[in-house]
Amino acid sequence: MDRILASKTTEMVGKEVKVSGWVSTIRDHGQLVFIDLRDWSGRIQLVIYPDQEEAFEIAKGLGAEFVISATGIVVERDSSLVNEKLDTGKIEIKVEKLELINTSLPIPFPLDSDGHELDENLRLKYRYLDLRRERLKENMKKKHKLLLAVRNWFSENGFTEVITPLLTSTSPEGARDFYIPSRIHQGKFFVLPQAPQQYKQLLMVGGVDRYFQIAPCARDEDPRADRHAGVFYQIDIEISFPTIDMIFGVAQEMIRSTYQSVAPEKKLMEYPFPRIPYVEVFDRFGTDKPDLRFGMELKDLTELLKGKTEFKIFSESETVKCVVAQGCGVWSRKDIDEMEVFAKENGAKGLAYAKVVGSSFSSGVSKYIEPFAKEILEITSAKDGDMLFFVADDRAVVNKVLGAVRSRLGDMLGLKDPNLLALVWITDFPFYEMDEKNGKLDFGHNPFSMPKGGMAAFDTDDPLTIQSHQYDLALNGYELASGSIRNHDPEVLVKAFETVGYDRDEVIKRFGGMFNAFQYGAPPHGGWAIGVDRMFMVLIDEPNIRDVYAFPKNSNGMDVMMNAPSEAPEADLDVLGIELKDKGSKTVKRITDRLDAMKINYQLMEHEPVRTSEEAAKIRGTKLSEGAKAMVLLSKEYDNKFYMVVIPADKQLDLQKASKYIGEEVRVASAEEVEGYTGVKVGGVPPFGRLMGMDLFYDRSMYSKERSAFNCGRKDRSIIIQTKDLIRAAQPDKKSADMDFLVD
Repeated sequence: MDRILASKTTEMVGKEVKVSGWVSTIRDHGQLVFIDLRDWSGRIQLVIYPDQEEAFEIAKGLGAEFVISATGIVVERDSSLVNEKLDTGKIEIKVEKLELINTSLPIPFPLDSDGHELDENLRLKYRYLDLRRERLKENMKKKHKLLLAVRNWFSENGFTEVITPLLTSTSPEGARDFYIPSRIHQGKFFVLPQAPQQYKQLLMVGGVDRYFQIAPCARDEDPRADRHAGVFYQIDIEISFPTIDMIFGVAQEMIRSTYQSVAPEKKLMEYPFPRIPYVEVFDRFGTDKPDLRFGMELKDLTELLKGKTEFKIFSESETVKCVVAQGCGVWSRKDIDEMEVFAKENGAKGLAYAKVVGSSFSSGVSKYIEPFAKEILEITSAKDGDMLFFVADDRAVVNKVLGAVRSRLGDMLGLKDPNLLALVWITDFPFYEMDEKNGKLDFGHNPFSMPKGGMAAFDTDDPLTIQSHQYDLALNGYELASGSIRNHDPEVLVKAFETVGYDRDEVIKRFGGMFNAFQYGAPPHGGWAIGVDRMFMVLIDEPNIRDVYAFPKNSNGMDVMMNAPSEAPEADLDVLGIELKDKGSKTVKRITDRLDAMKINYQLMEHEPVRTSEEAAKIRGTKLSEGAKAMVLLSKEYDNKFYMVVIPADKQLDLQKASKYIGEEVRVASAEEVEGYTGVKVGGVPPFGRLMGMDLFYDRSMYSKERSAFNCGRKDRSIIIQTKDLIRAAQPDKKSADMDFLVD
């Protein structure tokens, strides 16, 4: 007999069926055994009676997640035993034959919850078990439905799906590349594509009229809750002979026609999607990815207050703006202080406030703005009981800070309706911008976009004034898509890159394929790319993008299930002509250089590699208690946030105490996470967390020790030093002297 899925049994009452799957739960009532069998389609209850002796005996020995197959008759349940929570809750299978196919070890976590309460790394280590969870199973099914709907829509609307290469050359897309060494051409590298940008433009030159692809994009970026590490997927399109309205129309109609396949309860807030110019969106919302589900626009008070109020910060700053927090005039000082801390975390020097009382103000900076009360209330439309939050600084800082405050208020006040989809086009991006890190001119968006005006756009003394045919699409506060009308003129392409410092020969060398192609009749073309994983995350209200992937990387960009990335065998590196630099030796040098610069005496030892603190103490000739053990901890609340706590080598760390002192819940980082972040193998990590970008704490017992010993970047290098000098050089948090991190 062929096996059927559990969901199909509702159509088989009175018939014999065979089902196979996993034991979700088992309830042994002595003379009766109930089993909830789970398969891809759902669950069905099995009932095993003693008169089926062989099946009954097998049932008695089953455990959770055992794999079984059952044959029996589908029967209706008694009305008093119906389970309305299950699609199959009105029926059950009276088992005649039961087969044990495979057993299971005890599972490391329960599968009957949504899993959000569990440690993510534990879930990802056993992801194949986690995928049996109902939430993740539904995520996979819904993502399949969305991708199928998207593909069908494009196929029905004249688009051709073309798969572009995964091994290519570098392209300036704004992130770091993943390099792939060539065995055949040693010393040369492929890169994984950050996007199929050049290929899809070359398809237009090749005569493809309308292209699309669900494209993998590999970018070496730090992960976030809304950005997956390593590889993500985008709905990628390009159109020949387009207009902006045509390109926008494709995105709008595709989204409207497909999103309800997974989120029928949601509604588009506005259609067609509104358009806001780049400069205007920052002035109104403080960000280029605004959440339009609520108002609370930034209000500019610069003209009213600058040079006219006794409050020096308002009077002398370039820009003064505020947001109106409706009904927040009842906030306590603690509430206000917490919002100010948040504002400072986002770049503010401070956050001024005033409460609206009738047609006047109270508290905060009210005495300085009271003379302007009538005008401020008119500009802001603030009402009695509201709160005004002000920021005064450079315009860019003011917009950024108040944009973040606005978003936080939207969350706190429940203004973000989860069933509304507020999409908005951001248009007229600047072609160039200044790189804040090096002060040099760089592309503000896609370097292959067409500047407004074509070649004539470069006839200016200030390239920052050049605008482009570039646009973004935002959804509920997330950047969803980017695109542009592309450059199709080879000389404009060269001029665009020359303006940011490339010379002509370098442009032709790096982008020769496109430069050459554009000389053979390149049509005007343009398109966009929508981050399908992020869109899906918003549509199904999934708080973390990692759970829309079957096998994601963790918050530190690692695959803890497959132990990737991992070290390559030396023989394979030899074949590739690659020799690795010793990062541990660099750490040794950084520490010894620091100690030398501070004129601190120390002893540097070379010895056989050690694996434990006990081995290290023996080979150094020191006491175990003199060892300084560097514990690397990882935040459970924030992505990629590491801490270091240093304790005596003969003691154990109390994680609860560490979490208390640090101010957030932490866990011990794995060996892979430590090496991935520090470049140093576990066992060689020195007690110099600050040198490696970590907040550093020493247990208070360290301060009373005369001398300390530690591995200083390698397992075969140790330093012995006076503890007072170690503390002076390592610079742990000053509060450490009073902190007890040890197990009692």
